[in-house]
Amino acid sequence: MASIGIATMCQSNKENEIEEKLFRTAYVVATEHLPFVKYPTLVNLQKENGIDLGGGEYYSTNMACKRFIDSISEDYKDVEGFLIEKIISMNVTFIRRQILDKTPRN
Repeated sequence: MASIGIATMCQSNKENEIEEKLFRTAYVVATEHLPFVKYPTLVNLQKENGIDLGGGEYYSTNMACKRFIDSISEDYKDVEGFLIEKIISMNVTFIRRQILDKTPRN
């Protein structure tokens, strides 16, 4: 029973590694302003160079590239919003401290 759980966990780690590679490939397509139709060529090149990207064609299409880039974009928006809120909060705290330091105390 335990070996099935370990095998499943290892399989899921391997799948995660494959998805990370595909996401990074899609990220390069986006940051280099390449057309999405270049993505399958890049995936095939990686496979020919011995990188394990699984056997499924579902993740090797230009539509898969679009889905990956959309997902990356949403994550960036979430992180960007979070960071902006943190920066504003830090600035407000800094300004408050400066005001308190300049306030005369009795």
